[in-house]
Amino acid sequence: MSKPKAPKPPSPQETALAQSKQNISTAVANNTMGMVNQVGPDGSLTYSQSGGYTDPQTGMFVPQYTATTALSDAAQQRYDTTNDAQQNMANIAKLLSGRIENEAGNPVSMDGLPELPGSGGYEQSRKAVEDAIYSRLNPQMDRARAAQETALANRGIRPGSEAYDRAMATLGQNENDARMQAVLAGGQEQSRLAGLDSSTRAQLLGERYQSANDPVNRLSALLSGSQVNTPQYQTYTPQGMATTDVAGLINQNYAQQQQNYQSKLNAQANLYGGLFGLGSSLIKKNPWNIFG
Repeated sequence: MSKPKAPKPPSPQETALAQSKQNISTAVANNTMGMVNQVGPDGSLTYSQSGGYTDPQTGMFVPQYTATTALSDAAQQRYDTTNDAQQNMANIAKLLSGRIENEAGNPVSMDGLPELPGSGGYEQSRKAVEDAIYSRLNPQMDRARAAQETALANRGIRPGSEAYDRAMATLGQNENDARMQAVLAGGQEQSRLAGLDSSTRAQLLGERYQSANDPVNRLSALLSGSQVNTPQYQTYTPQGMATTDVAGLINQNYAQQQQNYQSKLNAQANLYGGLFGLGSSLIKKNPWNIFG
């Protein structure tokens, strides 16, 4: 009986090569199944093979594809029109940005604005009001003083007397009250003019700041212009094809062959052991006196 022949172990290089080929083949199949052409109301999405390369290890060709999005006629017209409009806005934005760059370092001018309240610039207006009141008040006070003096003289009250001094003191108080009213009127006019100038100054400043900020605001509006959206397609993801474990199958097959080989060796050893035992027993007993 001949000895069983041991199985030849698989080559690691050949096993790895077979597994690499299987992996590439599965990957190409999964990738190809995922490239599904799509057509919608605004356009289409198509795939086309545009090249590929040969894997240096396995010698297998791996294709490469290009995904192309095409707009419908209506969508293409909107896209082109919007691009033209955006280009026009970009040109305007460029001009505005140049203007902003040139004027950014220049402060807002305060020339020609009304004076600040409390700056003392209303003294002339106040004095003009007082002078206008005095122009009417002084002749009246002069006539009143002359009439008072005449009345006192007619009553026999002479200057230097107590009655004369009291009468003239009362007249002086009335004159002072009239003058204070003139001063108050001048102050009121000064406050009125200051209030008007303050309001006017605030309005003019607001307009100048708005004029300075207007190019920035227009530039911001131009740069934030809306864009036409291209059609969006949902990527088709098929159920992935599982990669066959070629290396595992090869090694499993070798293990089974090795196991069968070991079983044959054990069976042969048991057979030889039984024959040797039987021969030894016959020699010891020698029932037929074969050996003499």
